Amino acid sequence: MRLVGRILLLVVLALVALFVVRCSGPAQFAPSLPQVVGLQAVGDRLMILTGAPCPDVTRIVVSFRGNGDAPSRRAQLTAVTPTTVDQLAVGDEVAAPGFETSEPLPAGFDWRDHAEMDVAFDGPDGAVGVATSLLGPVEDDGAKHEGDGTAYVRDEGWLTPAQIAAGDAKDFLAACTPDPAKTSD
Repeated sequence: MRLVGRILLLVVLALVALFVVRCSGPAQFAPSLPQVVGLQAVGDRLMILTGAPCPDVTRIVVSFRGNGDAPSRRAQLTAVTPTTVDQLAVGDEVAAPGFETSEPLPAGFDWRDHAEMDVAFDGPDGAVGVATSLLGPVEDDGAKHEGDGTAYVRDEGWLTPAQIAAGDAKDFLAACTPDPAKTSD
C-alpha cells in the first residue's frame, strides 16, 4: 500500500511540474513587442498620439494610475459610428474628434498627478489596440520638447513621427498595429 501511495504521489508531482513548466513561458496572448503611444505635453494638456491610425474605434478608455496619494482615474469616450483615431487630448477632460464623453474625468483632474497611463481602443468586434506609458518623462521633459514635433515613446525616448513609423512593428507596436508575430496567412 505504501508503494502505491508513493507512486501516486510521484505521478501527481510530475504532473504539477509539467503544468508549471508548460505555463511558465510567455503568455499566449501577450504581444511580441511592447505596445506604445507617443505622448506630448502641450501647455497643461497631454496629447496622446497613436503612432499609426486606430481604425473602426467606437470606445476609448483612458486610465491614470499612481503617483503617491493620487487615486486612479478613468475616462471613457464613445462614438456611434466607428471612427479612425490618431490622437487624443487630455486636459480637464479627454477629447477625440467624433467621440462623446460617456465617463468624464473628475473636476480638477491633472494628468501630472499620476505615474502611468493606459489607453484602450475598442471597436464593434472587440479590442482594436492598447498601450501603457509612464508619465514622468513627459512631465519632466515635455516642456523642452513642446513644439519640436517629437513625442515620448515608452522605452524609446523622444522620437519624431518618422522615427515612430520606422520603429513600428520592428522595435515596438503602435497601439493599434497588428502584431506581425501573431498574424496568420
